[in-house]
Amino acid sequence: MIKALGIGENSVDRYLKKGLIYPGGCSLNFSVYTSKLGACSAYIGVLGSDGYGVFLKNILKEKGIDFSRCRTKNGSNSYFDVEIVNGERVFPNWDAGVIEKYPLNLTQDDLNYINTFSLVHTGYTGHIDNQLPLLKNRNFILIYDFSTVDCINGTTLLKNVAPYIDLALFSCSHMNSDDISVLIKKSHSAGAKYILATMGERGQIFSDGMYRYVGLATNICAIDTLGAGDAFVAAFALTMARDGWKRSNSLNPEIINRALDVASRFSAEICLIDGAFGCSQKM
Repeated sequence: MIKALGIGENSVDRYLKKGLIYPGGCSLNFSVYTSKLGACSAYIGVLGSDGYGVFLKNILKEKGIDFSRCRTKNGSNSYFDVEIVNGERVFPNWDAGVIEKYPLNLTQDDLNYINTFSLVHTGYTGHIDNQLPLLKNRNFILIYDFSTVDCINGTTLLKNVAPYIDLALFSCSHMNSDDISVLIKKSHSAGAKYILATMGERGQIFSDGMYRYVGLATNICAIDTLGAGDAFVAAFALTMARDGWKRSNSLNPEIINRALDVASRFSAEICLIDGAFGCSQKM
């Protein structure tokens, strides 16, 4: 069984108009989605001591996600206020909470534990960028989510992160084709081996530096797109790992195209439920 680990971001998504909260955060979502797809999954992050932190712990326990290496810090858990406009999510307000105040510091025991996994996911909102050198060239595939950060103009994030990761993720539904092409080229030049750009209803692009593979979006009437990109990444990486993807292996077109198709269909399923994966609670 493939083992998958999310490190870093977690959040509570507050749907104020409904008076409901949902679990979320890209790395926590990755753990839940890979578990839903049959992986042995775990999550490491910083949780608040408040009711939101307790809520997330209960969800992780319910989903069978190992969170034994999480830290609980005194203070508020990260949260985002969410509004749905024509099926798309909008975030009018947010608070990073303890995840920003008390960044995760990985111990040697943590590193030994992490090295038992095949897939490891983190992102810029996880606040462990300074520790990425500790995760380089290990047994697992290291996945990093840049989300919608502008890595073309001015930011040093790409230069600082790309040399240490295997798969770079970008949410590009707001970008035109020319800018996406520039981003892919710049990411490879910075050191990222593989690039995955998700473009919403326009599909996806996967690049190995030599070839680009285009995936199609599954046509649905979305109820809530929150978590769609995280679901895609989880299904894509897990499908390729099951087909033999390792750090030392080259990928063939059949594996890549199959993974794009599986991930597109799973991501579409997630768009048909409220929140990243349901499990709501009254505020």
